[in-house]
Amino acid sequence: MAEITLADYTGYLVLEIVKARQMADDYSRTVALAYAKDPVMQHFPAPRFKLPKVELTVPVLVSRARYSSTARFVMTQEAFVAAMQDRLDGLVRRVRDEVGVVRPGTERRAASRSRQLRPLLVEFHGRLTQAAEEQQIEAMVAEVWSGLADRTLAAANLRDAYRRKHPRNEPVLELGADVRAMVAAATAIDRTRIDSLLVEPETAAVRNGSSPASVFSIKVELIEEGVHVRSVVDEQTGETRSVVDFE
Repeated sequence: MAEITLADYTGYLVLEIVKARQMADDYSRTVALAYAKDPVMQHFPAPRFKLPKVELTVPVLVSRARYSSTARFVMTQEAFVAAMQDRLDGLVRRVRDEVGVVRPGTERRAASRSRQLRPLLVEFHGRLTQAAEEQQIEAMVAEVWSGLADRTLAAANLRDAYRRKHPRNEPVLELGADVRAMVAAATAIDRTRIDSLLVEPETAAVRNGSSPASVFSIKVELIEEGVHVRSVVDEQTGETRSVVDFE
C-alpha cells in the first residue's frame, strides 16, 4: 500500500494549483508581449487567467498514524537487577544441561558472574529510567540484551558450545522476548501524541478499501489577493509610463 503523510498530500495539492497559475501567468506574459508589438492589439488588454477563489474537496483514506509516547520505566533498580540476573543464570543452566558439562565450583562461579554483571545491569536500568519515549525503551532492550547474554555465556566458557548447539540463537531470542515483555509491563505511559497521519493517495484504493467511518474529506479553499499595476510614475522626471493592461 502506498502511503504519504497528510501534510505532504495537502501541500502537494496546493502546490499543483500554484504551478497551474504560474503556467497561465507565463503564457499571459507571452501574449502581452505579442500585443505590445502589434499596432492594433497594443490597445487591447492582454487576457489573464484569474483564480479569485478555488475550492477543492478531496476524499482521504487514513491508513495509519505515526505516534510517539512519553514513558517512564518504574521498576526499581534492585528488582530489575535481580530479574535480569535470574534470566541470565537460567540461560547458563540451560546451555550447561544441554551440553552436559558439570564442573566443580559451579555455584561459586555463578556468584562471581553476578558480581561482574551487576554494574552493567545497574547502568542498563539507569538508561531505561532516563529514556523519554516508549520506542526508545523498546529499542534499548533489543540492543542491550543480546550483548549481555553473549557476555554471560563467555564468562561461563559456554559461548562456543552455545553457538554450536544453537546456530540460530533461539534461546537468547526467546529470553529476549521475555525481557521485552517484563520491561513493557514496568513501563508507564504518561502521554501519547500523533506525529503524523499517513493517508492512501491512490483514488482506487480510497474507493474500494474505504467505508464511511474510515474516510474523511479535505476541503481546501484558495483566495487570490493581489495588486494590478497599470502605470508607473518616474520619481525623477514625473513621467507616467503605462504598463501592459491585463484583463
